[in-house]
Amino acid sequence: MPIPAIACYGAIVGATVLAWFWGELPEQIGGALNLGIAGVDALTRQFAPPETLQAGLLAIDGALALCFLALVLRYGRPWLGGALLFQAAQFGLHDVYLVTGRPFDLFHAVANNVDTYGVAACIGFGALAARRAQVDAA
Repeated sequence: MPIPAIACYGAIVGATVLAWFWGELPEQIGGALNLGIAGVDALTRQFAPPETLQAGLLAIDGALALCFLALVLRYGRPWLGGALLFQAAQFGLHDVYLVTGRPFDLFHAVANNVDTYGVAACIGFGALAARRAQVDAA
């Protein structure tokens, strides 16, 4: 597994652990969803046939975007808006590559990683904000 992929999965796991221990319910759900989708993404990249890989990744990113949208509508936290925007950019990235039939290239890899780090950072910042609110309330 390449180093950037390990770093991305590390950021996702780190944000999920931070959300699980310091976050409230929306952060925990967001972290769990992001971690679960990352696992499905890894399995898809490993086992999907090349001709259906782009459509599969598009469906996975669309599902995560819809889950974040549901969380935004339910809880309305600022970090959720940021995560939703990053996920929308990632969905758009996969959409452009699917529609144009372009093979994955360096730009796709960099943009995909930036979006992944952005979503993980939003979840982490949400967990830190929730922890600060808990400490201030105590």
